[in-house]
Amino acid sequence: MKNTENLGPVAGPNLERRCKRQAWAPEHQLFAVTAPGLEPLCAAELEALGFRQVETLPGGVACAHRLDGVYGANLWLRA
Repeated sequence: MKNTENLGPVAGPNLERRCKRQAWAPEHQLFAVTAPGLEPLCAAELEALGFRQVETLPGGVACAHRLDGVYGANLWLRA
């Protein structure tokens, strides 16, 4: 059993189950906020990183990916 004493009342098997459900969800709908005018550049970068349903909108880019892709975008996006 993992040590969950310091996590407070929300820790335990229910928290672990919720975390796994979010981490292994098929896809999350996301919105990447960017500076005005950089939306096409951001969309191209997201497509290169393997994001799906990439759509340029005013103020950012809507897209879809699993949680591991979100971490990669946070690391590799320049826009």
